[in-house]
Amino acid sequence: MKYSAYLLCFAISFTIITSKGQSIQDDIPCDLSNVAEMLIDRNPELQRQRYRILQSRANRQTATSAFDYRLLASLTQTRGQQNLFSKDDRFESTNGLLETQDLIYSSGLQRTFRTGLTSTLSVDYSRLSNNSPFDQFGDATPANTAENFTTLNLSLSQPLIQGRGKKFTAAFENAAAKEIESSELNLTFISSNELYLMSLAYWAYYGSYQRLEIFKENEKRVRRVLEITEELVEADRKARNELLQIQADLVNQERQTLQAQQELYDARQNLGRQIGLEVGESTRLGQPTDPFPEVEGSDYNADLQLERFLELARDNRADLQALIKSREALEIDFARAQNNLKPRLDLTGSFSYGGVDAGNEIRRAITPLSAIPGRNVQFGLGLNFQFPLNNNAAQADLLRTKTALSDQQVVIDNQIRNIELNISIALNNLNNSVLRLDKAQQTLQFYQEVFEAEQVKFQNGLTTLLNLILFQERLTLAQLDFLTAQQEFAGALVNLRNETGTLLPIGALSKELIDFRSFYQIPD
Repeated sequence: MKYSAYLLCFAISFTIITSKGQSIQDDIPCDLSNVAEMLIDRNPELQRQRYRILQSRANRQTATSAFDYRLLASLTQTRGQQNLFSKDDRFESTNGLLETQDLIYSSGLQRTFRTGLTSTLSVDYSRLSNNSPFDQFGDATPANTAENFTTLNLSLSQPLIQGRGKKFTAAFENAAAKEIESSELNLTFISSNELYLMSLAYWAYYGSYQRLEIFKENEKRVRRVLEITEELVEADRKARNELLQIQADLVNQERQTLQAQQELYDARQNLGRQIGLEVGESTRLGQPTDPFPEVEGSDYNADLQLERFLELARDNRADLQALIKSREALEIDFARAQNNLKPRLDLTGSFSYGGVDAGNEIRRAITPLSAIPGRNVQFGLGLNFQFPLNNNAAQADLLRTKTALSDQQVVIDNQIRNIELNISIALNNLNNSVLRLDKAQQTLQFYQEVFEAEQVKFQNGLTTLLNLILFQERLTLAQLDFLTAQQEFAGALVNLRNETGTLLPIGALSKELIDFRSFYQIPD
């Protein structure tokens, strides 16, 4: 009774899982192309790297701000009172109290160019008035008559030694541009690595489905043996107690099937985790439809040369190219630091044109520029020299950038060394996986033939039940070993792709550019 109830519960649970599996398959098709596209859109690591790219672009925009146009403006209004001395000519006309009202306004446009040239164009206007009935020349004028001063100014400053040229003036901007390229290359590398981990999770998911089918098939074989034994017992050709051994074996096989169902659930959730799906979405993943790659269709041959794959990696590893871009950024910064050791010598030039006019009308702000009396024209040329005698700041900056550049080269050399070692391991693992797969396939074929022959011998009473169960278990193990070998070959192939940088080519950040053949063929 207990055994019947156990079978009933197992049948109900299996029916629920099967029905859910059908519903899942209808919800989210689970093939390599679809899950790869979802990974590009949903994977958290890729989303974070995209934000890092935005941060790099923000850093470049910050560096570019040094060459922005700058509007300069100031407005000052003052009112003042001055008690005059009795001997002052203005004492009687102002009752000894001079009241002033001044308005000073300045506006301009300034920019530093990437050549190092700094230019400033400005307009200065001053409106000065007081309650004195005399102007600055002693002539009688109405009280509070304003004197208007308007001047146009142009100044230029060009570094001649330190900071001369785009290479040094725009060093921070150029280095930031290299870091953007480095971040984008890192996105390719991270995408490739996440795609590799996703493929491993997919193969594990597909293997779990196949493993469950093996255990189901194993159950069927045990049930068939049970049926044969029952027929032999009814014909008095076998003892009834042999049924107990088979029934125990059947219960054990049912236990393994339940465990395989749990492993299938775990593999589905892990695949969803790698893609970036939530719990509910992971549960909706359907049955995997893309099979394991086959050796015959993978372009594999036993004469694969290590140097060929090392060359592929040097050309295609996005992380290596990203490190090189970061080194180029440090080289730019190092050149800037070297230039800062030089003294600063700037050539400056200036030109101003203006005039003065008296009156309170608004037009008096412009008339000084056209009036000949009071016109003022100035030209200026100068040299400014600056050089810190100790120059500790520049020397420290040079040491910092030189150290960073040397450290980056160590990182690059170490990365190349690790890449070469990893490719050597990956290629050796691929070769061994092919051999293991071939041996596992041969073993499976042998045990299939042996088990079929043992069934015939058991029916004819030429072998024992124990031998039949033993060969049945060996057949199951051979099936599982062959499945594991297929999964190992699939993982070894895609691992070699990832290590050589050919799983996701540089620049192929769009999900439409993912090559489905990368999961099934040796890199070329």
